[in-house]
Parts: sequence; C-alpha cells; structure tokens
Amino acid sequence: MHIKEIFLFLIFVGTVFDSFAQEYRPTLVKGAQWNQVNYFEGPIPYTLRIEGDTIFENRTYKIVREVFGDDAYMREDNLEKKIYILKNTNPVEEELLYDYSLEVGDYFGEHRVDSIKNELSVFDATVLDFNLDTRVFYLSGPFSSNDYITWIEGIGSAYGLKEPTFEDFLICHFDSSGVLGVSIEPSFGTVENCMVLNTNTLLDLIEGDIYPNPSASNLNLSLKEYIVKGSLFISDITGKTSKEFTFLGDEVQVDIQDLKSGVYILQIFDSDKLIGSRKFIKI
Repeated sequence: MHIKEIFLFLIFVGTVFDSFAQEYRPTLVKGAQWNQVNYFEGPIPYTLRIEGDTIFENRTYKIVREVFGDDAYMREDNLEKKIYILKNTNPVEEELLYDYSLEVGDYFGEHRVDSIKNELSVFDATVLDFNLDTRVFYLSGPFSSNDYITWIEGIGSAYGLKEPTFEDFLICHFDSSGVLGVSIEPSFGTVENCMVLNTNTLLDLIEGDIYPNPSASNLNLSLKEYIVKGSLFISDITGKTSKEFTFLGDEVQVDIQDLKSGVYILQIFDSDKLIGSRKFIKI
C-alpha cells in the first residue's frame, strides 16, 4: 500500500470512528418514561411517558402522557438533532425545546453553550446499567450563576422533559438503554420508583395480581378486557428489558425459567398504551 493510500485509509477510519462517536441518541422513543417531582407545593411526583403517535398537518408527533395532566405533543428531528413541542394545533405552531446540533459558544435564545461533556454533574446522578455515552450540554444564562440549563441528549433536561421550570426536577428516566437515577433527596425517589411510580394512577386492566409470586418457572395473569394487540415487557430493576412478546386475549402465561433470580417489573401494553404494571420476584 502506497503512502497516499495509507493516508486516505487513515482519514477514512478516523471519519468512521468520529461518526460513531457522534451518533445521535434520540429522546422520544416508545416506552421511554420520566419520573419527576414538583416542589412548588410539594413534593408532588408525576410521570411522563411516550404512548404512541399522532399526526398534525402531515407531521408525526409523539404523544407525551402526563398523569393528572394534559397530553403534550412533541416532534423530534433526528437529522437536525432538534426537539419541538406543539403549542397550537389550529394553525400548527411549534416551539423549539432542544437543539443538540449546537456547539460550544453557540446561543439558544439568551443562553450560551459553555461546555459539552459526557458527564452529569448538576445533581448527584447514579447511572445504573445506563450507557451514559451521550452528550451533556451546559448552557449559562445572561442574568446570574443560577440561570442555567442542563440538557442530556437522549433524556431531555435535568429539570424535566417539557417546559421545565426551576420547581421541577427529574428523579429518574428509563428506556431501552437502561435507567438513569438522579438523587434529589435521599428519602424521596429511588430507582425502583422509576419503574413503578404512579402506576396505580395509570389505567390498570390487570385483574388482581400476577401469580404465583415469587415464582421459579411461570407467571399467570388475567386481564379485565380482551386485548387484540397486546404486548408484554419484563424489565429488571435497572430498566433493562429481559423478555418481550406479543399476545392476544385476556389470559396470559409467561415462562420465566430463563430469567436470573431477582426482582422484575412486568408491563402490559395494548398497542402503544400502557394498561398495567406489576412487580414480581424470580426465585
């Protein structure tokens, strides 16, 4: 191989590695959940979850469901690395919430990007089986040292996903990549809560509890309705999916012999809608 060919090969390899290093981590993915707390009159915990798609003027938006709150509609452009929230439907009016294409020195409104790192230092963050090989944007404001924004690519803001305020804080987030737990108060909010917080306030179509529990081989559960497009997900307490499958009907049996001993979360969906969640122990 000639020197010129070696040089071009090294440039190609460097470009390929750089493209992998800069791979964009999307935020609005199916099943992603944010557990947050509001301290204005609080603490008041609440949950946000991606629960399907809807279309406005030929644009596809993710439905962001909030317990005891109004649904929001958000759109993510993975090529431009931008996330928008729908402010008005008639006519369609969007607001840009995140712009992960910014570089150090760029401005987002009156906030300036001071640094982009691969670490979260605003809060005491506990990363559990979550690949935090993602970018964290630190933006400072024009008024004081407390006027700052922290963006976490693939998660949103350290203050929440949509329209965050200084009274809202992220407790934890989970998706297919795992769980990121953020410690605000030691007595409030645990990684397990990231899986089950507020599930009793969500739609629950599971009849009673799953049985037997604990179990070494099989789980059984009954549903209050006949489900046509059902799907079942089992995750460990770090949020990592251990088993998934689709089903039809109102009775479900799950073989868990291949799971390791431990605590798991079982979630049932009807299409993209969460209809029940239970915790069980594999022995």
